[in-house]
Amino acid sequence: MSPAQREWLRAVFLTLLEWPADLLVEDNAIPQDLCHFVAQHHETLRPDLALMEDGKPRLLISVLPPAQQPNRRPPSTTWNATCAARMAELLHATRVPLGLVTNGERFTLVYAEPGQPTGFADFHAELWFDERLTLRAFRDFLSAGALFNRPPEQTLDALYRRSLENQQEVSTTLGRQVRRAVEMFVAALDRADRESGRVLLHGLPEEQVSKPRSL
Repeated sequence: MSPAQREWLRAVFLTLLEWPADLLVEDNAIPQDLCHFVAQHHETLRPDLALMEDGKPRLLISVLPPAQQPNRRPPSTTWNATCAARMAELLHATRVPLGLVTNGERFTLVYAEPGQPTGFADFHAELWFDERLTLRAFRDFLSAGALFNRPPEQTLDALYRRSLENQQEVSTTLGRQVRRAVEMFVAALDRADRESGRVLLHGLPEEQVSKPRSL
């Protein structure tokens, strides 16, 4: 991490997001159990920074070189996983639900818990001055108030879990509606065929009736 990048990230984390400086640790202050060795690829994953709360990790942070994108894999590696995917692997291994991967311009928030789909949210610093809603969303997600001063059911990881539950509920409801629509269509088709004296579908193969034609 270059001095310029370090100062920029400190401004983002400590001034913009208002993280307490004493809760942001790096180097030897990061607990050793936040590292994970991936034996299959002979790589050790470790955060560059960690945001702690009462001695427990709240958010793991990976700082990339400015030219390295979070959605690309690092150079000189045989493991075909992006930097963001590597963070998800680390989160799964350490049981920390939230991670942040950044090169100073792009900030990728990662949510990863065992048994849950992994979630990613991208924020681009170059848009913050022109699109204030983007900056506000970034603060709403990651400010100290959002991470530390909310009831447990309103924390960022809890909101992620709730959104996944709502997504499952929406998918289930849509599935029922589609199935019902198909049942209504089949019933209407059978009624029309019956009213025509069974000549409407006469002679059509079963697979042609049940499989829609391409337009």
